[in-house]
Amino acid sequence: MIEYEPFDEKLFQELGSLYSKLDSTLLNVIEKRKSFPEKIKMLVDDEMKRREEWMMKQIFITPEEIKPRSASEEVKGIENS
Repeated sequence: MIEYEPFDEKLFQELGSLYSKLDSTLLNVIEKRKSFPEKIKMLVDDEMKRREEWMMKQIFITPEEIKPRSASEEVKGIENS
């Protein structure tokens, strides 16, 4: 005699839901694998640019950063040299 399990509609729907979530997750992983290298490149490039700007600020003084000096301070600077 062959025994059959009764059909469980709720279990069947849950299985369908899980397959749907699996498909969605796989598509999400595929999209991330395609887009992440470009995002990482942009982040690294941005960080390198910021570090380069910081280094340039350490090396050079911009005209806006130079404090204006009075004539008497200029004379003192010349006399001390």
